[in-house]
Amino acid sequence: PESKELLQKRANFNSDAESRVDLRTSHRKSIELSGDLDYDSANGSKSPVIHSPKPLLSNRQRNSQTSPRSNRASISERPEKPPTPYEDRVIPTLRNTNKSRIDKNDYPSNENDDGPISQSNDALVTEQDNFEPESYDPMDGTEEMTEREVREAALMNDYLGKQIVTKLYSKNFQNREDAIQEVFNNLTNYKGEREEAKLLMRASGILVAKMCKDHVFSVFNKTVTLFQFLVTEFASNHSIGKSDINYVLEKALPVLIHRTGDTNARLRQRAQEYLVEMATFTEIKPLHTVPNYCTVPIRLQIAPRLALSRVEIIDELVRRLGTKENGLNVDNISKFCAQALDHNCGECRELAAKILVQMYREYGNAVRKHLPPDNDMNRRNKKYRSLYDAFDSIDGKPLQNYDKVK
Repeated sequence: PESKELLQKRANFNSDAESRVDLRTSHRKSIELSGDLDYDSANGSKSPVIHSPKPLLSNRQRNSQTSPRSNRASISERPEKPPTPYEDRVIPTLRNTNKSRIDKNDYPSNENDDGPISQSNDALVTEQDNFEPESYDPMDGTEEMTEREVREAALMNDYLGKQIVTKLYSKNFQNREDAIQEVFNNLTNYKGEREEAKLLMRASGILVAKMCKDHVFSVFNKTVTLFQFLVTEFASNHSIGKSDINYVLEKALPVLIHRTGDTNARLRQRAQEYLVEMATFTEIKPLHTVPNYCTVPIRLQIAPRLALSRVEIIDELVRRLGTKENGLNVDNISKFCAQALDHNCGECRELAAKILVQMYREYGNAVRKHLPPDNDMNRRNKKYRSLYDAFDSIDGKPLQNYDKVK
C-alpha cells in the first residue's frame, strides 16, 4: 500500500508540472501574437494584421552574419581609387583662407563624387604656386624679425638701414660680422651734417650694446673695434658733444662689465683689457664714466669669475690712472674693496685686501672708516686681523699677539 501511495503522488506531481509548462507556452504564444498584430491606420480600420513569423536561425548562421569576416568580401568588392601623388582632401586652413573665392555649393554632398573637389584642389594648388609670402632670402643674409626685435631696432632701422639690421639679428655669425663691417665702413666714409652724425652715433651705440652680448669671439672683437672708433675718431671728426658720447657709454659699459665674467676666457680677457684701455682715451678720460661704472660695489651673489675680474680692473685702473682727478678716489675704492672682502671668492678677497693696504699707505685713516672697527671681536676674523696688522705695521705700531689676547 505504501508503494501505491508513492506512485500516486508521483503521478500527481508530473501532471501538475506538465500543466504548468502548458500554461507558460500558451502565455508566450499570446505575447508573440499580440506583438505581431498591427492596425491598418491608412484605411481607418482596426483589424489586426498578422505578420508572418520570422524564420529561426541557428547560432552558426547568426555568427556568420555578425562577424567581421563576412564583410571582407563586400569590402574587397569595392572599386579602389587610382594612386595619386597628392591627397584628394582639401586642407582645412586653405579652405578657410579661400572662403571668399571658393563657393561652398561647389562641394558635393556625396563623397564618391570627386569632380568639384578636384577642381577646387587644382585652384588651390595654382594659388599656392603663385603665392609668394613676405619671407627672407637665405642667399641675401637677411632673416625675419619678431615684433620685439622690430621695436628694439627702430632707431637702427631708420639710420643704419633695414638690410644691415636684419643681418645683425641673423643666426649666422658671418652675417653679423658682415653687418658690423658694413656699419664701420659707412661711418668711416660718412661726410654729412653734424646733427645727422649725432643720430647715427646713437643708433650705432644701440648696435654696440646689442652685439656686445654676442657669444662668438670674432663678432665681439669687431664690436669692440667699432665701439673704439665711435668714441674716438668719429666723435672728434664730427665734433660730437659729451652728452652723445655719454649716451653711447651708458648703453655699452654695463654690458661690457658683465662680459668680464664670461665663461669664455678669451672673451673675458678682451673685455677687461678694453675697459682699462678705454678709460685712458683722451675723449673719455675727462668724463670719468668708466671709473664710476667700475667702482660700483659688487653684490655678494655674483659669480666668482665676475667678482675677481672687477677687482682686477680696479687694481689696473689704480695702477695706470692713479687716484687724482680721474673718477677714482679713496672713498669709492675703499667702499668697493670693503664690499669685496665679504665675497666667497678667496682670490677676490686677497686682491681687495692688497688694494686697501696700498690705499692706506697713501691716505692713512681715511680707509679705516669704510671698514669695521678695530677691536677684539673683529680681530677674531682672520681677514680683518691680517688687514689690521698690515695697517699697524705701516703706522709703526707693535703687532698684537692674538694668542695672548685670547
